[in-house]
Amino acid sequence: MNIRSLSSSRYVSALILDASGFQSSVIMSEKEQDPMIIKTGLDETSFERDGSSTFISFLFATAVNSYLRHENGRIRLSRYQNEYLFKGDATFKLFSSSKNREIVAFESINLPGHLIQVDPETKTAIVLVQPNSHFTGDIDQLDKSFLFQFIFN
Repeated sequence: MNIRSLSSSRYVSALILDASGFQSSVIMSEKEQDPMIIKTGLDETSFERDGSSTFISFLFATAVNSYLRHENGRIRLSRYQNEYLFKGDATFKLFSSSKNREIVAFESINLPGHLIQVDPETKTAIVLVQPNSHFTGDIDQLDKSFLFQFIFN
């Protein structure tokens, strides 16, 4: 499965900076090159707080035991760590459009109201930001830079 941005038609991809995989970035690429596996959210406490929502984590298939996570306002790829902070940083609440169920957005569970966005300036970086207006869960009101589509191969 790949994730495509609606604003730039680019795909979420990994940029492995060293062989150990500890220094990795996430970029937007024009090619579908790094498949991901959607897993149940790593932070189990999110289900206890809100049993009616869907919580997910993204495991990269091309990087050993590495997940998308947020850190210092950036979305990056990190090796799994059995720590509370890592699990929270790597778990996102999934929102679907009421107009088109294929359109989705991802909210951080440990920074409520902050969503994954394609950086509007670079169009290649992925960041975690709070939308200009208060996020109510209705992604149809968001700028396209916050919206994504799952591409199942």
